[in-house]
Amino acid sequence: MKAESELRRVQTENKDIRQRWKQAARELDKVQRQGQGSGLYQITDNYLIDLITQLRYNIRSFSIQYFSERIGKFVLPPKNADFHPHMVATMPDSEYLVELLRYPDWRAKAVQAFLWQVLVHRVFDRFKWGGLDSDLLRDLCRSLRPRNRSDTKCDSNASPEAERKFRIWRATTVGLLLDSMDLMDEKLSHETNKDLEEWKSWLSKGVEDVIGGVRRPDSQGYAQEFQRIIDEALVLDKEISRQVSAVRWTYPGKEIPAIFDSSTMEAEKGEKISEARQKVVLVTSPGVVKRGKSTGEDFDKETLLLRMEVFCERPRAR
Repeated sequence: MKAESELRRVQTENKDIRQRWKQAARELDKVQRQGQGSGLYQITDNYLIDLITQLRYNIRSFSIQYFSERIGKFVLPPKNADFHPHMVATMPDSEYLVELLRYPDWRAKAVQAFLWQVLVHRVFDRFKWGGLDSDLLRDLCRSLRPRNRSDTKCDSNASPEAERKFRIWRATTVGLLLDSMDLMDEKLSHETNKDLEEWKSWLSKGVEDVIGGVRRPDSQGYAQEFQRIIDEALVLDKEISRQVSAVRWTYPGKEIPAIFDSSTMEAEKGEKISEARQKVVLVTSPGVVKRGKSTGEDFDKETLLLRMEVFCERPRAR
C-alpha cells in the first residue's frame, strides 16, 4: 500500500536524523562547557535544527499512519470547533480544503499542516511546560517584549540592543523558573503536573474535534502517539525558551496559495517542483529563523535555520 511505502521512506529518513542527532549532541556538550562562565544556557544551531527535524519527522509519520488510508465515512471538521481556524489557516479556500481532506493521498499532508498550525499558535512561546506559572510568564513576556517603530506590535523590527536585553532577561527568568520547579515540594509538584496534564487533554480534545472525523477507524495507539508529539513540542519549546536567541516560525507573507520561493521553501522529501512559479497550496511545516546567538551576540543578524516544507501539487479528482 502507498501508506506503507511512505512510512518506510520516512523511517529510512529517521536513521539519518538519528546520526545527525548524535553529532549535534557532541557539539552541544562542547558549547555548554565553553559557555559556563557566561551564565547563559547555550545551544548550537545543529542541536536546534535536529530537535525540529525530529519533530517534523514524527508529525509526518503520525499523519501518514492515521490519515492516509481510505475511510468509510467522510466527516468534515465542524466549523464551530475551537481549533477549526487553524485548519482554515492551512488552506483558506474551503472547497479546496474539502478536496484535500477527501482523498487519502493528500489528507495526511493537510493534517500535518494543521498540526503545525496548532503547535505554533497553541504550544510554542507559551511556556506550558512550566505548569501553574506558564500563563503568568507568557503575559509578562508579552508585556515587556520590545515593540517595532509603529509601537503597535512586537516583531523582528525591534532594535538589536533592545531585543538582546529582552532575550537575556527572558532566558534568565526561564532559568529561575526551571530552578524553582526542581525545588518544589511534593504537593506543589503534583499540582503542577496535574495542571499540565489537564492542558494536554484540552489540547488533544481540540485537535480531535477537528480531525477525528477523517482518521481511520482502527487507530490503535493514536492517542499515545499524539501525546508523544505534544511532549516533544514542549521539550523543544523549553529548549528554545531557556536560551537567548530569538526563534520564530515562518509562513508565506501572503495568503495561501503563494508562489514557490526556493530561498525560503523546499518541497517535502519525495516531492518535486515541476515548474517555475509553481503555486504552494500547503505549508506542511513552517520555516525557522533565528535572530542573535545564544551567547547574547549578533542581534543585528538573522539566520535561516530551516526552510518551510511545502506541497505544490493540486489534487485531481479520482
